[in-house]
Amino acid sequence: MFKKVQVSLIAGVISVAAGIGAASADNIKIGFNVPLTGFAAADGQSALHGAELAVDQINAGGGINGDMLELVVYDDQASPKEAAPLAIKMITQDEIVAGVSGSYSGSTRAAATIFSENNVPYISAYAIHPDITRAGDYVFRTSFMGEVQGRAGAKLIGEMLNKKRVTMITLNNDFGISLANGFKEQAANFGIEVISEYEYSIKDREFGLLCPRSSLIILMLFMPVDISSQLGLWLVSFVLLALTSLSSVRKDMMARSLLKLQGLHPKVS
Repeated sequence: MFKKVQVSLIAGVISVAAGIGAASADNIKIGFNVPLTGFAAADGQSALHGAELAVDQINAGGGINGDMLELVVYDDQASPKEAAPLAIKMITQDEIVAGVSGSYSGSTRAAATIFSENNVPYISAYAIHPDITRAGDYVFRTSFMGEVQGRAGAKLIGEMLNKKRVTMITLNNDFGISLANGFKEQAANFGIEVISEYEYSIKDREFGLLCPRSSLIILMLFMPVDISSQLGLWLVSFVLLALTSLSSVRKDMMARSLLKLQGLHPKVS
């Protein structure tokens, strides 16, 4: 599914590239910043595979008006400090016609500013921070903002599961914080009381201290994201919600209820 999303992204860039005559004599270059090393390397490799598949499929079909696509790839390590100069390099030296981020919110935000200032189209594949598209009119996203996904989580917990006391365990980065903000924004509207909050780092591996403290069950929420009218992607929400004492039967019911999330977002304001 992730590869299909990347195919959709690259295809979306086609309409931009097709109208740029400067690239007509050479390959049409599309920039792609992605974490290939560091803590986010696994996600980066998945994103890169999808992008490469898209380029191969488009080129096999004749490219764009006979010109082939060329993916210009740089490892941003999911770091804003790396992403910003790489964006400058792609625009000024590589002369790309458009860019795609296969990276996290922090690095995507940093690159988005550069792309916007230079009037070069830039698409975020899965980063969800709201400030990404606020960088300017040349920056776009394919996934819902973190706040929207967080609001959907509040609807699931408060309305669909009818649970009213919640402990939030939030990933302490742009991704997790934006999800948590959306959840807390709508919690009261669904009768939810946030009784405690904890944060963790993406590098943390030990969570034993949180479980005895809360005596709750920790769940991962999956939020649906429409990439186009035909494509969808399940993104893992890095806000972990701990729900009070569920029996094994209720756990099974809740697992099944997660599947009902698909198509939920149009109902969430």
